[in-house]
Amino acid sequence: MIHKVYVVDDDELTCVALRDMLEIVPGVDVEIFASGNDFLDAMPVAGGLLLMDVYMPGLDGFETIAKLETKRSHFPTIMMSGRGEIRQAVQAMKMGAIDYLEKPCQPHTLYAAVKAGLDQLKTVLDDQSASADAQQRIASLTDRESELLRLLVSGMTNKDAAEQMAISVRTAEAHRAKMMLKLGADNFTDVMRLAYASGFATLNPDNGASPALQQA
Repeated sequence: MIHKVYVVDDDELTCVALRDMLEIVPGVDVEIFASGNDFLDAMPVAGGLLLMDVYMPGLDGFETIAKLETKRSHFPTIMMSGRGEIRQAVQAMKMGAIDYLEKPCQPHTLYAAVKAGLDQLKTVLDDQSASADAQQRIASLTDRESELLRLLVSGMTNKDAAEQMAISVRTAEAHRAKMMLKLGADNFTDVMRLAYASGFATLNPDNGASPALQQA
């Protein structure tokens, strides 16, 4: 798998040095931007690791990552500066940066920070993939199966859900069995995990530990 690393720095020599150090890392593809504005204008669709300089013409590094907003989790960021100010390091951590490096970056320090960043990115992408898979499975349910799932996730038992849906308990159990089969779930705990991973469970903000789990 190829991992994108975006170097955002107005210093050409720094960009070249970072690219030379990073391109020997297996599976890493480096792309360079001369400013935060250039990076935001390009706005790569794929997530990647950001090596972001603090001081740049136009938007500075902090302003640039702030503008990523909801996309920020897809761009774990290493802040860089030639000044090495403590207040900058503190601000970087407060804004969610995974590290703060002084330039010129020492190879061993850079590689350790990049590894941590790529590990974090992998976790984000794995979670995104799991969420997409869960959403696809939930979407395969019929309206009645979805309604039953909503009621069970809210904390109802099979009997309570059956009464709410005006069906027999046996019919509710049949719907539940088909639902679990479609979701590829071995037990109702697996169903709950899929409901949360897909975002389905967030439609029911008051749900807690469902009694339905006790029936699994």
